[in-house]
Amino acid sequence: MKKVLRLIADFSVLLTVCFIISGSVFAAEDINNEQFSGFGVSAGFGQAYGGIGGCALEYYMPLKGYHSLTGIAGVGYGPEMAGGAATIRYSYGVYNRFITDVSFGKIAEESIEEKEYNPSTGNWRTIRDETSNQYGPSLLLGYQRMTSFGLTFTIALGACVDIEDTSNIYPALTLGLGYKF
Repeated sequence: MKKVLRLIADFSVLLTVCFIISGSVFAAEDINNEQFSGFGVSAGFGQAYGGIGGCALEYYMPLKGYHSLTGIAGVGYGPEMAGGAATIRYSYGVYNRFITDVSFGKIAEESIEEKEYNPSTGNWRTIRDETSNQYGPSLLLGYQRMTSFGLTFTIALGACVDIEDTSNIYPALTLGLGYKF
């Protein structure tokens, strides 16, 4: 499984470089206008939102040709704890966009429960019950649809790594709906 996820990550980097080169060479016009720059908001779940349900503030910045960068700050809630994420999104296209997300944020929750047996009562009792967030970097590839009136739909899949135990590679997902002002 780890080899497959690493192969996906390597392929996504290669594909991103190809899109950057092709956009620089074949771009017919710039997208540097007000429709594609400025702030936006979105709601969804996954890596860009820092949890299961979350919201994000986005800033769209067009580059040369059909390229653009988006900075995303997301805050979400997991099964037990809130989390956050910071994402840089590269996109290629105008309305139908190929996207690559590089982010750092909450990737999982870890629950630790220790119990102790009491021989006099014959029962177990909990002596430690903790939940903590696990954070790490992630790389996702996906698609974003931006309508002419500002609505966005985003879906991306990839992999993320726990910074405390780099041997743990998890699948990552972002799914969101948004509006670009």
